[in-house]
Amino acid sequence: MPAPPHPLERFALHLGWLAPACWIAVLAVFALLWPQTASAPLGKLGAPDAAGAAWFNALGLMVPGGMLFGFTLGLERAALRDGAGRALRLGTGMLMIATLAFAAQGVFPFDPSEPDGADSQRHAALLGLALLGQIAAAVTLVAGLWRRPGWRALALAGLVLGAALAGLLVWPAQEFLPFFAARAGLAQRLVLALWFAWFPCAAAVALRRQG
Repeated sequence: MPAPPHPLERFALHLGWLAPACWIAVLAVFALLWPQTASAPLGKLGAPDAAGAAWFNALGLMVPGGMLFGFTLGLERAALRDGAGRALRLGTGMLMIATLAFAAQGVFPFDPSEPDGADSQRHAALLGLALLGQIAAAVTLVAGLWRRPGWRALALAGLVLGAALAGLLVWPAQEFLPFFAARAGLAQRLVLALWFAWFPCAAAVALRRQG
């Protein structure tokens, strides 16, 4: 029989829903304290001269990204223990890169006054790496999870969410949904909501398999 999961592993799996909750809570608090940020592009919330920028970079980027990195480690151990294929490691490796890239945005804040500056370019590159890494992981994880009946729904959810995320990157919401036409910040939140959405799904499946 496989060894029972360590309590820390189960805690790590809960980070899959705690991290998105943290991100949403930070956005809600910023919108309450600074109403002008409610629909602003997220890069402006962490800009060097923005109010509360250090808090946003820490709690809105670094903390959720670090939590999701810990979650990915726990997910990999749980899925391998449950008989998932070794191909799973490639997918979780991509997820680790994606989550670390998300967290690292807080280290290199975007500066709207210098969009071509070094930190701004690094911030944009890290965001792109986080988004594309998630899409690549969603496809790759199918090979590691599809043959396990208890994990197949997660593999399918990953494909659906990955396809939706890729679609919005190729065809931004501002171009086909009138509501987002003049709301680039809200369109960006929609993209990141899809990015975050896979993790609570994965946490629910992994915790159920352990339970």
